[in-house]
Amino acid sequence: DMMVGGYSAGETKSHAIGGNFSDVWGKKDALSFSGHYLFNKAENDTEYEIRDDYFNEGAHANLQNQKVLTDNTNHRFNTKIDWKINADNHIMIRPSVLYQQKNETSALKIFEEDPTSLDLFDLMSQKQQTNQEAVNTSNEIMYIHRFRHVGSSLSMNMKLSYENTEESVNLSHKVTKGDSSVQTTWSENNSMNIASVGSYIHPLGRYFRLKTDIGWSVTYRDIKRKTERLEHLSQMMVLDSVLSGKTSSDYGGFLSGISMLYGRRNTQVVVGAEYHSYRFYSKNDITENQHSSNAILPYIHLRHQWGSNNCQLHFQYKTEQTFPSTQQLQDAINNTSPTLSIRGNIGLKPSYSHTASLRLLVPTKDDGGIFVFFVNAETIKDYIANTRSIAGGALGAAESRSQMLSYTNTNGYYSTSSLVAYGFPFNPIRSNINISSLIRYSHIPGYWESAKSYNKQINWNSSFTIGSNISKQLDFVLDCNLQYLKDKNESHPLIGVSYWSLSYGGQVNWLFYKSLKVVLECGRTEYYGLGTDKMDAVIFNMALAYKFLKGQRGELRISCDDILDQNNYFAQQTNELFRRKTTANVLGRHALLTFTYKFNVNDNKN
Repeated sequence: DMMVGGYSAGETKSHAIGGNFSDVWGKKDALSFSGHYLFNKAENDTEYEIRDDYFNEGAHANLQNQKVLTDNTNHRFNTKIDWKINADNHIMIRPSVLYQQKNETSALKIFEEDPTSLDLFDLMSQKQQTNQEAVNTSNEIMYIHRFRHVGSSLSMNMKLSYENTEESVNLSHKVTKGDSSVQTTWSENNSMNIASVGSYIHPLGRYFRLKTDIGWSVTYRDIKRKTERLEHLSQMMVLDSVLSGKTSSDYGGFLSGISMLYGRRNTQVVVGAEYHSYRFYSKNDITENQHSSNAILPYIHLRHQWGSNNCQLHFQYKTEQTFPSTQQLQDAINNTSPTLSIRGNIGLKPSYSHTASLRLLVPTKDDGGIFVFFVNAETIKDYIANTRSIAGGALGAAESRSQMLSYTNTNGYYSTSSLVAYGFPFNPIRSNINISSLIRYSHIPGYWESAKSYNKQINWNSSFTIGSNISKQLDFVLDCNLQYLKDKNESHPLIGVSYWSLSYGGQVNWLFYKSLKVVLECGRTEYYGLGTDKMDAVIFNMALAYKFLKGQRGELRISCDDILDQNNYFAQQTNELFRRKTTANVLGRHALLTFTYKFNVNDNKN
């Protein structure tokens, strides 16, 4: 909970300290205050090995070795103030501030694999130093008034947020059979949002309520980028206009909504729609783009409960608009990665999504079990898709097969997922058994050069868990998880990803001799379809804990994790151009000493 910006790979050394304060003041505790401050400093050391198999080069592949050192410091402050002025009036204030500093150093080497001999040849090397400073603030004020005689209420909500990120990047790279280059890039990203919404709820009879909303919202954003490159003849840093520029955008306007709320015993229904009249405007040094629209966004929410065993049905349908990010709009090219140059599209327009979900919970009368069924579906109009091409060695790219990534609006995106789960007690071993299966399918459009294609992703995950409830002194957990991942591009099926993973293991907690506790954990993960067993691992952890002090408020625990030193990290993905496999170092065998003290624990005699 105290980690801000966690890392999935590498070895991390983290320092954190935080505090919470809360109190109430005034007559009848009318004013309540709570505040939270957190300081976190994390140093991460990661070594990546990346393999890219390109579809348009036959058996060609690029291999990358990269070492990244990151120093990340965060200060986070959140406050909540509630003032109950009287029985009918209430004010809530929510200010927050986040300040972050990030320094990163990386060294990268890229090799090319000969398709015949499989020998590796040096392509290039690059060194990069990045310094980043960011501030994120927001303040929200809500006022609520209740009309005592008619059962109505009026609320006003105002929110102001501001973000600023400043970054400087120094990089140099050298092509083995070519020239070297040096460049510096400075960028600044600003965003400010102002929103105000008023809502009024009025009862219509015994079971119905009418809710109306009216408001206004606007967001201002701009991103500046300035890149200078070393000119070999003059040995001076010269502005590169292709890699520099400013992009601004703003969007917002008027919104209103109306909804009907029905509530009677075991049934609650909300049906409504919002009307958005907005303008989306973006510009850079050369081009301006403006898009205005009047959009109606309907939504439905249903909750119904029935039967003596309290079966529940939840259904929700909603529509949303998503505006392009500043990075997706900016056309000043970002070439800090030697294999991937990124250029935004000033002509992007907002996307429009439809999402529907249904959840069913059926408890069983006889054994106290529960059956859960969930299904979700989503489709997006004007989806912001990736469009890739070969950069051809331009813009300082390290080699001719480097990519150029941009964005475009298109249709054809949809996804669906479904979950089936059943849990029930198994009395012969005094345990609970849970069985679940989840499957998700995504159909994601993208472009290679000017040809449209689709990535089709299937993820199936099934698990079986036995959790004991024997006694306070002894319990155990046994679990097994089977997962299948398939990710292929319909135009280039040879570079797809398809593999299985099987994980199984267990945990035992044994409290013996009053205050001593032993924890044993062991699990194994196996992969099938990767063409290697190097990623298979057995993770074995153990711990010994001792409870002491009055009321057993203190606990001293010594633990050793990954005793066999087999922990690992890897990821696989595909896109319109290549298949990528990434492995990295992770924290292996380590010991940990922990002291925990619980406040406000009542003694047994009390």
